[in-house]
Amino acid sequence: MRQTATQSLAVPAGKRAVELLRNMIRQGKWNKGEKLPTEQFLVTKLSVSRGTVRKALRILEDQGVIGELRGDMGKTRARYVVDPKAGSSFLDRSIVLLTNVEAVLDDPAASFGGHGVHAVGAAIVRAARKNGYHFIHVNSAMVDAGDVEELVACMSAGVLAEQTAILPEMGAMIVDRMVETGVPAVVEGSDPRFAKCDRVDSDHQAGGYELTKWLIGRGCRRIVQAGCCPEETCWVKLRSAGYRKALQEAGLPVLPRVHLKIDRVKNSQAEYLNVVRHVMGFLFEHLTGPNRVDAIMAQNDCDALLILSAIRLAGLRPNVDIAVVGYDNMALDMTCPWEDLRPIATVDKKNIAVGEEMMTLFQDRIEGRLSGPPVVRLIQPELVVLPQKA
Repeated sequence: MRQTATQSLAVPAGKRAVELLRNMIRQGKWNKGEKLPTEQFLVTKLSVSRGTVRKALRILEDQGVIGELRGDMGKTRARYVVDPKAGSSFLDRSIVLLTNVEAVLDDPAASFGGHGVHAVGAAIVRAARKNGYHFIHVNSAMVDAGDVEELVACMSAGVLAEQTAILPEMGAMIVDRMVETGVPAVVEGSDPRFAKCDRVDSDHQAGGYELTKWLIGRGCRRIVQAGCCPEETCWVKLRSAGYRKALQEAGLPVLPRVHLKIDRVKNSQAEYLNVVRHVMGFLFEHLTGPNRVDAIMAQNDCDALLILSAIRLAGLRPNVDIAVVGYDNMALDMTCPWEDLRPIATVDKKNIAVGEEMMTLFQDRIEGRLSGPPVVRLIQPELVVLPQKA
């Protein structure tokens, strides 16, 4: 896993100090009836000002976690632990999970064997429960501006957002408003639009690079990328960078990516074949003539199936005359009654690891193990060679 940092990020010092002290008391650093160390010790320990320490101690005293011993003149002589379990509101241990689905999976493996996009959210839920957090599920497609402000006013412990949930305007607004009010936020993806947040992403550039190198190692010399998302999409740019790097290192031509502007709706064989005809049209110049490609890198495994069918429709042998590779490692879990073949290789983005790392990064931030600028942590993907039918 790689980590990079960007501009300054600050969880409010007072909120962080309260949570750090509360967690240390709960974990037995100081037991019931035991005196707390001096304010100066806590200033050094928490790396905050004396005023912030005093404010945090007052909050914990008001909540019944600690008490004061006063001298004859009413001056605070010492503080001690009263009840380690006191003062914890529901929201103190609740995170907002931002998705674009109506229900969150309990088992990451239920999303295409753990490779589907919503395995990220399921992994977050599993990690949150393991660490004693509740989660508030919010579907970004079902909220309005008023809902956003109500959500922000709740002051939950933080917000963790799936990449698909921040594409709608309301999803992005929730994250922006949370960050503005000092609530820790961790976003899936590398989109610079969310540079004020901590982020976790699969390393798409590394995935594109390794997949292209693997094709080159098989003898492929003319390789083209194709997919439904436009080139300016963040992760498309990153994969294309890896593709270009591998080809340039090998001294091979870099071909323009083919944007498949298609409607993926295919509820019947007739609809499927209609989409396949459109795909063949977009790829026509790469399927015919003396400059025909010998490999196509599909944006994902779903698009790879359409491309395999398009190659066959063009009178060629898919995965023989032209190799097809996918991405996401969902191919073996997908069912398509109109295409039996699968791409010869794919890339596992490690979505479960991404979700787990998002929770780890969130805890690192609120528990004081990570301070300063927001960071991007990258999860190393895995090249997967797929079995083929005889």
